[in-house]
Amino acid sequence: MRLQGRIALVTGAASGIGAAIARRLAADGATVFVHTRRNRAGADAVAQEIRHQGGRADVLMGDLTDGDRAAHLIQDCFGRYGALDILVLNAGGGKGGLAVNQSTTDIDSVLALNLRATILAASEFARLRVKGGLYASVSR
Repeated sequence: MRLQGRIALVTGAASGIGAAIARRLAADGATVFVHTRRNRAGADAVAQEIRHQGGRADVLMGDLTDGDRAAHLIQDCFGRYGALDILVLNAGGGKGGLAVNQSTTDIDSVLALNLRATILAASEFARLRVKGGLYASVSR
């Protein structure tokens, strides 16, 4: 239980690698936020499995490509437990095929999820960790 008392968020955790990461963090003692954009049933199943094994888990929904939703997701986590110790930005994806066949909308969607959302979430995580005094010596 080396992560006992720690709070973790795993994006894209309703299935696959994200779900496995969420389960492992919970097995190591962390309270886990299981995030999904739209697969509520999958996220609920992962959270229920974690709880069934004696862990703590909550589900958070949200489209990380929607405006500042990635930053707000981090704020939601801090708001619920007053902390967020572990951030796993697993959500990602794209449309297969050659770049020359991608529309501007496809490209914007891929960049919004894989780049912009990652930057927004990581930046908000760092900002709130610094604000909380954990990294008081970190200069901005």
